[in-house]
Amino acid sequence: MNTTFIKKDGDSTYVAYVALGKIEGRDVSDPGQLLAFVRNTEKFREGPRQRNLKLTFKIDHPFGQPCVRYSLVGEDPKVPGSPGVVFDIDAYGLVCPHPTATGFTAWIDFSRRSPKGVPHAGGIDEGERFLKSVQFMDVRR
Repeated sequence: MNTTFIKKDGDSTYVAYVALGKIEGRDVSDPGQLLAFVRNTEKFREGPRQRNLKLTFKIDHPFGQPCVRYSLVGEDPKVPGSPGVVFDIDAYGLVCPHPTATGFTAWIDFSRRSPKGVPHAGGIDEGERFLKSVQFMDVRR
């Protein structure tokens, strides 16, 4: 289950995203285990399209249970259709174990991407309101 919202202004994009996923064979009920799991996901690895300039993780409790809050600031030098243009990227989010469905995690985030020197399509305050607006429901299996 996931939902995505996209805002675009020229070459600048702003994406808000929520996904609920099942973790097979991993226990993330302990904050330290959750933090280790999030740090080692593909999303935060550098590659041809992502150079991390700053990456932080911390335990937060926005919904009453421990979640990992992350922020990433980086560059994307290989945006399709924009050869030779380096884009600034930033992403902020939460990874939370589902409060009533063991083995499920919610990834809630927003990210912005713009050519260097071009304003982003939205502010961080919009994304923070989005992060705080998420409500957990029971998972039907």
